[in-house]
Amino acid sequence: MFRKLFIVFSILGALVACVPLSSPDKSDVCPVTQPPQPSFSPPIEIEAYEGLFWYGSPALWTILPLDGTWQELPHDASGYTQKFVFWREGFDAISEPNPALTLTGRRLDGAAATFTESDTTHGFDETGAFMLVGANIPTEGCWEFTAEYREASLTFVVLVTP
Repeated sequence: MFRKLFIVFSILGALVACVPLSSPDKSDVCPVTQPPQPSFSPPIEIEAYEGLFWYGSPALWTILPLDGTWQELPHDASGYTQKFVFWREGFDAISEPNPALTLTGRRLDGAAATFTESDTTHGFDETGAFMLVGANIPTEGCWEFTAEYREASLTFVVLVTP
């Protein structure tokens, strides 16, 4: 009896020793896009919002979370819904109300359907005119997105969590 208990506790001890004491760093799991150094300042007079940073170039830029995570996005059977906002120096929403912007996404850390979104619109705020596209991200995980508009391309990685 004691021999069996000793064997059981020995096996449990070995299993516990294999469990990491701390969770892995998010950057080990998902190489989220970090703020560039030096930082990018868009060619418009506006500061980045708290917890966010500007990413891209005057040809195409967006705003991303400092921690690289999108959380608490609206969710339904088709996935997580996110609105992607892009700016471009000289973009004219009046002459191009549905900009020729294409967005593709692919999951980096597991299997999931890739997607392409191209139904775009525009909007106006204190930054001026911007391009807007909505997408259903099929599942949580590490996602790489690429936006293309005219000759410009912008790729970034975010972690989508529930």
